[in-house]
Amino acid sequence: MAELPKHDYELAEQEDFYKQYLPLVSKELDPVDVQVHSTDGLIGDLLLEFKPSIKDLNAVLFQAIKYLSHFRLNGQAVPSNVLLISYDDGTAYYYKADSYLADIEKVYTRAASKDVTGQFVAGDPTFVWHYGDNSVDENAMLQLMKGAYKRNQNGNQQWVAVHIDSDDIIGWATTYYKENKGARKADFLGDSTIIGEIREPRKLKGRILPYTGKDNAAFQYIMDKLNDYVERADLGAFYTPMPYAAKSNELVYDAIRRFQQSENDDYIILDRCAGTGNLEATLMIMYLMTLLIKMY
Repeated sequence: MAELPKHDYELAEQEDFYKQYLPLVSKELDPVDVQVHSTDGLIGDLLLEFKPSIKDLNAVLFQAIKYLSHFRLNGQAVPSNVLLISYDDGTAYYYKADSYLADIEKVYTRAASKDVTGQFVAGDPTFVWHYGDNSVDENAMLQLMKGAYKRNQNGNQQWVAVHIDSDDIIGWATTYYKENKGARKADFLGDSTIIGEIREPRKLKGRILPYTGKDNAAFQYIMDKLNDYVERADLGAFYTPMPYAAKSNELVYDAIRRFQQSENDDYIILDRCAGTGNLEATLMIMYLMTLLIKMY
């Protein structure tokens, strides 16, 4: 048990912590291996969050939960273990992330470190380890890190299984197609003959929960974004949901009306990003409605 040096900034303290403990977890581990995905540290299914000194556990755990929320939205497996490190006083707080599933499944629009004070009330930590001056606690913390590393090596990680909704389904579709070359949209969503991955997770088992919606109506406005790579190539890279296309064309017609008020009729409408044709489709609908209005 070594006394770690104190620094004036967090990153240097992280580096010293990792230099001390990562070789004890595995000689193969290096800080660059764990400081990934814009987190302080990730060892398999264990997320680490560092602070020079933790004064407000609620705020720091909430910051970690916001990271886990980003994982879900991106279709990345959500770690089930969280370790908060209060470096200066040598204390580690261990939490099981699945206790906070409802919070993980919320969408946070600001950076993980923003708006964390007074926004969240955490439960008690599963364990509090004073690793800086207690060899038993230090060993317990190391066993947690070693266990996460071993599970990661063996492919037996313990993830928080999350629900599929319109916020995260595109991320999970991307992950599914990336991991399963040749898979089609029907394999992911299902159709009249196939029970899709979202309703009976096989490849994503343990990472997502079965979707129980009676149909896929919740995803109707993003359906083309759920296509596999082959269908995306056939349809084109650009996709605008119909409500957005209709709103865009309202603005186009407003511009046309203002142009015509200046007694100009010489114009064209050019869509340089035509993909699935939604913009053109709604434009034609609005054009026909304009003609009907003029007739009557």
